[in-house]
Amino acid sequence: MINPTIDLDLDESVDETNPIVQSLPNITALNNPVVLGLIGTETANMTFEVGPGTWYGICYYGGEWHHSIPYPCTVAEGATGTITFENVDFGAKGEVIVVMNEGQNPTLPVELSAFTVNLNPQSGINIMWVTQSETGVMDIISTELMLIHFPWQA
Repeated sequence: MINPTIDLDLDESVDETNPIVQSLPNITALNNPVVLGLIGTETANMTFEVGPGTWYGICYYGGEWHHSIPYPCTVAEGATGTITFENVDFGAKGEVIVVMNEGQNPTLPVELSAFTVNLNPQSGINIMWVTQSETGVMDIISTELMLIHFPWQA
């Protein structure tokens, strides 16, 4: 069930095969995600009622993905919970797409435990991170400390 603060129409042409949905890094790992294309004319809040489990909700508008509140939404057995998207700009250029999935995160399959950026005037920008966990990335990203160096010019 969806409870929006404005009247919305359903775009029935939007499903898992939509190129924007297919651009999600972890889309192939999802089991029966809920995918909705929505049409509106102004800024709105939307609340979705969900059943037991750990739910992940993301909404695409304005050219980027936005997480739901809470993210994730954990609901106890026998209970219902809500996933909320606030200030969704239906006037933004492009489509508004909602993807919700129980059990598997539809966004990046990597969880970071550390991320640091340092500016070194002599050698550039250093970006360092440590991954906490990785799902289905097949050693593309090492769980070791990673370092990227960008030359810096003032």
